Amino acid sequence: MTASTVKCPACGEKFSLPAGWSEEVVQCSHCHKSLRLRLRPSVEEEIAGWLGGDDDAGPPPGLEEPPQPEAPGAPPDAEAKGPEDETALHVLDVTAEGVLLEFPTSRLLEPGFRGAMPRECLWCGAREHLRCCVIVFAVGPGMPMRDADVCPPPVLIGEDLSDLDADKLLKRLRRVPNVPHPGDLPMPYWLCELCTGGIAVAGRFELHAHAASGRAGLIIRNAQAAERFLAAADGEGCAGHLLLRERIRRIPEDPFRALPFAIQRRLSVWFRPEAGEKFVAYVPDRNTTWQNDGMAGLVVSDRRLIYHTRLVHRDAPISEPLRVKLSVTGPRGEVDIKSTALRLKHFHVDADGARVLRLALTKARFQVWWR
Repeated sequence: MTASTVKCPACGEKFSLPAGWSEEVVQCSHCHKSLRLRLRPSVEEEIAGWLGGDDDAGPPPGLEEPPQPEAPGAPPDAEAKGPEDETALHVLDVTAEGVLLEFPTSRLLEPGFRGAMPRECLWCGAREHLRCCVIVFAVGPGMPMRDADVCPPPVLIGEDLSDLDADKLLKRLRRVPNVPHPGDLPMPYWLCELCTGGIAVAGRFELHAHAASGRAGLIIRNAQAAERFLAAADGEGCAGHLLLRERIRRIPEDPFRALPFAIQRRLSVWFRPEAGEKFVAYVPDRNTTWQNDGMAGLVVSDRRLIYHTRLVHRDAPISEPLRVKLSVTGPRGEVDIKSTALRLKHFHVDADGARVLRLALTKARFQVWWR
């Protein structure tokens, strides 16, 4: 019996079976996938009927991939990875800290995919005064995901970004240095002038001889931005998009995470919770922050009352009694607070802020003398 040629149904490459071959499982010499041949009593005659056949005739009968074990740690409600969605984005994890997505490295060859990040600040959601950054992919499964703090990416500043569509923008960006192809192809994301530093988005991909054989991952810290990216990349209403939307809704309730992402980002600059300290509420200073909530105001935690403006930062521990004068007329109000550590006069609130402050101080169990 002479050597025979087999066409791999996975990659289409032809490879030879040695003379006298009788094994049930073979491995493609090109893509290294394990393929199972269903042996029958007349195996030689049956193989002779399709070995070396027409290239367009499709996979030979009886040749199929052996069942693959389920990946350990996969979320039970993750979408099934059938042949129809092999190139789709897959949602691996969704938490309050961000979204982890996986996709074939071949997607990095698609300009439409690389240009799918929403054109807004990935931290605060702002759509003005943006700077364009490029994701720096770490290479290899053991490498930590890379972000701008690890390796400064190329940036595009000072351009009228509103006049640059995705194709023009990608042509203006240079390739990422010291990263193998296709990870060197620029994949832009956006930060505003106020939101720099921190891991807004990070990536990693496996280096393979053939891009289609590897897998890549992205962590996007803003879950809402991740949802918009997935919808733009794979289509709104696709299985992955619907799954991500549902998983975001299941994130445990947290009063801090319930705030708009822009306010979370601004508060995190000056509200640094101590170990075990829990955020209760935020009351904006309506004298200064109508357009930029989160820049100034009052934060109530289960341990402190914190007052912050651009020039002043004070806090009062929960152990100190508070004397609070709250007066509200129509849509506007004013608050005076006095304690040993904090004296605050003419703090302006709206009607909703007054209600939130009263409920928050009561919920956190501050000792309050209301006037």
